[in-house]
Amino acid sequence: MSSSRGILLRICVHPEKKKFGFLRRDDWSGEWHIHLVSKPHHNEANEELERETARLFQCDTRIVKGEKSHHKVLEIFLSEEEVQRKIRQALAPTTKQNKSP
Repeated sequence: MSSSRGILLRICVHPEKKKFGFLRRDDWSGEWHIHLVSKPHHNEANEELERETARLFQCDTRIVKGEKSHHKVLEIFLSEEEVQRKIRQALAPTTKQNKSP
C-alpha cells in the first residue's frame, strides 16, 4: 500500500458566522476564505473545519499548518481536479428563482 499526499489548500477562516461555507478565493494570496460558526482559535473551530470540509469533499482532510491561526493549510486527499470541482459546486448560487406561468 502506497501512501500518497493530498492537495494542500491555503485558507483563511472567518469565525462566528451563521453557517459554514466557502466564500471566495483571494487572487493575491491564493487563500480560500471560509466562514466558520465556531469561535476563533478554539479546538471547536479546527474540528468544525475538518468535519465540514470532509463532508464537502467526501474524503479525509486534516489541518497541517496554522492550528492556532486564522491562516491555515488544509490537506485534502483528492485529486486537484476533484477539489476544484467540489469548490466550484460549493460556490454555485443556490437561490431558487420563481417562474411565472
